Amino acid sequence: MKPLVFALALPLASTLIWAQEPSGQEESAANAFKVFWASTNCADMRKLSDWPQLVAKMHSNDKELCESLVSLHQFVQQVDVTGVQLLPGDKARVSANISMLTGTSIKQQDTFTLVGGKWLLSAQ
Repeated sequence: MKPLVFALALPLASTLIWAQEPSGQEESAANAFKVFWASTNCADMRKLSDWPQLVAKMHSNDKELCESLVSLHQFVQQVDVTGVQLLPGDKARVSANISMLTGTSIKQQDTFTLVGGKWLLSAQ
């Protein structure tokens, strides 16, 4: 599932791994990724993403997508952002390793779009 920047507290440990000093945009996109993946609140996830686009991309509906993401996100223990690639068109590709409470780890890569000064998860 391909599951931005709000002042939400991150209740999980997270780290950034950078080869060089990150730009403000890279840090902002990385933070958006972490906040989205830490969220278990549907209203917040809607605000942190292009929700209608995600619903369409996942061939789902609002309720099913929300329940799926909450079910997945409640097991997130730690988000380690491994890189951010700024892309043309005010986009960024964020890569991370996500440790789950189940003891497993997943590699995740999501694209964010800068809209009105906020990074929003995109379904692209």
